[in-house]
Amino acid sequence: MNRDHLKRTLFNLIEHEIERTPLIELYGPRRSGKTTLMQSLMKNNTRYLSLSDPRMQAIAREHPESFLDLNHPPVFFDDIEACPGLLDHILRRISSGIPEPGQYLIAGTVKPDGLEQFSSSIRKTFTLFPLSMREISGYPDSVFYWEDGPHNQGSFLAGPFLWENFLRGGFPEILTSKEISYSQFYSIYLSEYLQKDILPFRKKAVTEPFKDFLRLLARRTGEPLNLSEMARNLHTTLHIVKMWLSLMEKTHQVFLLPSYEGRSRSPLIKASKAYFTNTGLLCFLLDITDPGKAPLSSWAPVILETAVLNEILRSRYHRGKEPGISFWRKATGMEVSLILEDRKGLVALETTPSSKPESTMSKGIRFLRKEIADPGMRGYVINPGRSSIPLAEGIESLPLCNL
Repeated sequence: MNRDHLKRTLFNLIEHEIERTPLIELYGPRRSGKTTLMQSLMKNNTRYLSLSDPRMQAIAREHPESFLDLNHPPVFFDDIEACPGLLDHILRRISSGIPEPGQYLIAGTVKPDGLEQFSSSIRKTFTLFPLSMREISGYPDSVFYWEDGPHNQGSFLAGPFLWENFLRGGFPEILTSKEISYSQFYSIYLSEYLQKDILPFRKKAVTEPFKDFLRLLARRTGEPLNLSEMARNLHTTLHIVKMWLSLMEKTHQVFLLPSYEGRSRSPLIKASKAYFTNTGLLCFLLDITDPGKAPLSSWAPVILETAVLNEILRSRYHRGKEPGISFWRKATGMEVSLILEDRKGLVALETTPSSKPESTMSKGIRFLRKEIADPGMRGYVINPGRSSIPLAEGIESLPLCNL
């Protein structure tokens, strides 16, 4: 599989915006394919400059206006996190002149803070994660099972192939190369992540139990967060744990799933849940390296739940939309893993690693429907099987490959 032939859902959307917007920004976890995507959208006269180059970085930081004078548009500045202050100068330059479409392309791991005052008419911001399953299947524009539009099934993403996909995690590099194992890739990836994404913000992280925090967070996936308890386990402070989590969210490695805020008759758990935005990294941190044994692991339910959430996040972000997703959990323990809202109403999702779901697995969805008095709510139990069957009125099992 050639990475240049991996069609991304965002391609058409960004291509359209380049023709009408002066500044296009693309952020996401490192190695998710940002540079490749943006270079495929560059016009012939657009220059590419990586701000990770130390010499270029020094000039851009010390003399930003002169740097922009020398590198006039159209230009693609990669690795913007190396010179976050440059974006402010670019935005001011666009605002003070006559805006022309496609002047600047920006890509980076971290979105610079404090620039919300600039009009959305001169800038469009997008997020790119590793490939979704629909992108891997070759159907990047297919919609969710419950939506109107093209429904193209990735039928090969079932059984052992599905678990291999979970261990890969969707990074273009690992999808297109057979020369490196999953463990080797994620070992290198973690070291690079610490050096390039964490240390610039937290120099002391190299001597702190940050990697222990990653492994502990992996084992707390899908649980309401208790950061005080995690700090005690790591023999560190609550402040440091909060800072680490914030950095992981900022660098797109973790998604904090909020509690449902709609109507409910019962007290609900309010703490967010943390999910890794890549099942490959999650499996690596959980020491799961064999796709044949993964479905039998005690972590299989957590991995599958993370995969479902990731597919929804990637598909929505790659369509230029906000995730719009939450979970519902009563103080008594009754819960529904994922809740989405679209123009037709609520969609409730549960997951199970069993390829043969039973009606008992829809208990939480049925309870939620009564709790919020929404008889029209659609419900699905996502599983790694191949067929869809009704489980209760308005609730059906749904193979992940058809999601």
